[in-house]
Amino acid sequence: MRALCLCIVAVFAVSLLACSPGYRSSRSAKNNSKKPTSVITETGYPNGYENWFRFNLQTVIRDEPEEARDLYYNQMARGANTGSFPQGSVLVKAQYTLLDGRKSTLFKLSVMTKDNGSENGGWQFSVYDPKTGKRIQEDTFACAICHSQRSSKDHVFSERSGI
Repeated sequence: MRALCLCIVAVFAVSLLACSPGYRSSRSAKNNSKKPTSVITETGYPNGYENWFRFNLQTVIRDEPEEARDLYYNQMARGANTGSFPQGSVLVKAQYTLLDGRKSTLFKLSVMTKDNGSENGGWQFSVYDPKTGKRIQEDTFACAICHSQRSSKDHVFSERSGI
């Protein structure tokens, strides 16, 4: 009888967890089952970002510019429910081409690194070629200008409900 009661309690606990707001669907379980680690190379490339936590449970499809995006954040950023992200937070926007309206080829990684020493709310912006891991010489000033519109949200466009 005691074993039956323990089983019932266990099933109830799992049910509560599955219904809680912080629960992530099985679609994103692959990316959220591991504890993300920040493995940033000397150039700032975020190795292993695919195993970090995700902002979006489904790929974001944009019409302008025409691309698909998956958004990731590291362990340091995880505790930032409200207010500012702490120093050491890294956010990654994986950008894909579209083929027939669906995510196709990864062509760029845009990275925001919170270092508190830089301007732009403490964020440093960089862009990488995902095939080589090398930094792309792109005008990140445009990134800073655009993200400054969201200074009240720590310069981040995506909502942090999943963090």
